[in-house]
Amino acid sequence: YSEKLKEEKYDIDEEYYRPYFEKNSVLNGFFNFLNKIFEVEFEKASDAKAWDKDVLVYNIKENSKVFARIYIDLEAKKEKRGGAWMNNWHTYHRNSKGEIQLPTAYIVGNFPQSTEETPSLLRHSDVVTLFHEMGHALHHLLSKIEE
Repeated sequence: YSEKLKEEKYDIDEEYYRPYFEKNSVLNGFFNFLNKIFEVEFEKASDAKAWDKDVLVYNIKENSKVFARIYIDLEAKKEKRGGAWMNNWHTYHRNSKGEIQLPTAYIVGNFPQSTEETPSLLRHSDVVTLFHEMGHALHHLLSKIEE
């Protein structure tokens, strides 16, 4: 209904803007923005294993040191439940040996799938959803409060 209202009242068609919101470009732009705001870097974690080949895994670094990790699983799959969400996997804490457990989170979405010919193109509302879920993830990942 909200899409029809936007189209009727404001003459906005989300499909028209999809080519401007290619999934990887949106992520890279968001990571650059977060770098400017929080002075953190997102670096692909080449050593990480994930539950699906399309899951993107990033180490989050501050002053060249890894302090968190995020798994990003955005493309729709038939075995996924609908919607988008963020969950924390590990919380920042010190174990009994005094070692720090790095926080880890994951973001899951159901955005358009990419193919070999076509990248995943998001709607504006998908971008808003991604930023919303990333906000939850950052709240978890950037916290240094010990449990």
